[in-house]
Amino acid sequence: MALAGCGGDAVRETEQPPQWFQHPPQETGRLFAVGSARSGERDAALARARQDLVSQLRLTITSTVQRNEDYANSESTGNNRAERLAQVARSDVQAKSAIQDLPGVTVVEQLDQREACYVLLRLDREAWANDLRTRIRALDEQLPSEAAAILALPSTTPAQRLAAAGQQIRQVLPLLVERDEYLTRLRIALPGSPMPGEAVDRNALDRHLHDLLADLTVSLPPDTSVAPLHSQLIESLRGVGLRTVPAGQLAVLNLPLTLTTRAETINGQVKLDGQLNGSLRLADDAGGKQLGGITLSERSSSTREDVARERLYQKLAKRLAEDLDQRLTRMLAGN
Repeated sequence: MALAGCGGDAVRETEQPPQWFQHPPQETGRLFAVGSARSGERDAALARARQDLVSQLRLTITSTVQRNEDYANSESTGNNRAERLAQVARSDVQAKSAIQDLPGVTVVEQLDQREACYVLLRLDREAWANDLRTRIRALDEQLPSEAAAILALPSTTPAQRLAAAGQQIRQVLPLLVERDEYLTRLRIALPGSPMPGEAVDRNALDRHLHDLLADLTVSLPPDTSVAPLHSQLIESLRGVGLRTVPAGQLAVLNLPLTLTTRAETINGQVKLDGQLNGSLRLADDAGGKQLGGITLSERSSSTREDVARERLYQKLAKRLAEDLDQRLTRMLAGN
């Protein structure tokens, strides 16, 4: 009996899916994927086969990236804003540089039965690798000039360092992360094949960004209501890589705050409510941009008011540090 593609006039009627569907081939330098749909729905079967192919690749890529990240995390200690920003850039790049559009994919088998349609796709690993090498070369042509421009930016004042860090994060870091993503895929496409050399000094760029972000400062204008909270604020902000400086001293961020508290005793327990209010603003020489208002509320309790107050201050200080860290990260990333 004749064989035709899915949806054709002549079909081979069989009771079981074809052997190549149940046991896809395995060949060096090639990757196979299968898909099925109702009889006559070839496009749906192709879509499922392509998704199967992408899923196989994504699973391998995700596993490789996770191992690399686990190693990197084991090598670093403390709060690392540069690495967290790289994670943000990595997520953005992975979302944008989808692997659905793969070169070198061909339909090698297709069969329409009475109730189902089957297809078998083949990915040529060499064709995929060549496409990835082309993408990497394009990035390597762009990176040297971009990196040189970033390294030449002034970085004397806190505002200059913040501006230079922001430009490196928004302009250079995504290119580096995209290149890393393509390199990861190239290792999957052709395991053991030579990898392209670096187009820029990555270590120098990493050190430069770490240096720019190493001394971000916050000015806390004096307010008598906030004074009891200062020691906890200094400690919590230090924990996210922010150093506090006295009012009037040159800083990247200005953070005027007020603190209000209300205490009541119920059945021998002191219930203490507290609220921090303020606004976050870049220093004048950094543009003076308002980064939004801040309102944080917390509650604590204890049989002793001094203990309840200490707990309240710790909670508020931690919340404020987390809030500033998130805002600063978003600002640097251009979000």
